[in-house]
Amino acid sequence: MRFKVILAYIILISIPVLGFFSHSAVKACCDETSEYISEAKNASSPSGVSSSIENAARRWQKDEWILTSFITHEEVDAVTVSLVRAKALAEIDDSEELAEVLSECLSHIKIVKNFDKLSIRSIF
Repeated sequence: MRFKVILAYIILISIPVLGFFSHSAVKACCDETSEYISEAKNASSPSGVSSSIENAARRWQKDEWILTSFITHEEVDAVTVSLVRAKALAEIDDSEELAEVLSECLSHIKIVKNFDKLSIRSIF
């Protein structure tokens, strides 16, 4: 009986710990990806733009599994599609439309980042 009570406490304590971990992982991924996209917007050379977008896409894909576990696929996919479009526009050097797509991508990332406010209610 005592083992079951201890196990129940461990499970109850692990739920908020994992919730805080997942929320911080989503926030870190969004922040780092946003930084790369901002670098791409401010880059002066086409190679700098391409490498920043590539870094943003790589960072986004690294934690995509955790993002889709806690955020709806629609919001995560919107960022992914924006990054793919940005890569394509960077390759053809269409700077006007690229700036629009990068801004759109930043707004999608902001939606993902703020999708679920961290609270005890959202964790449980």
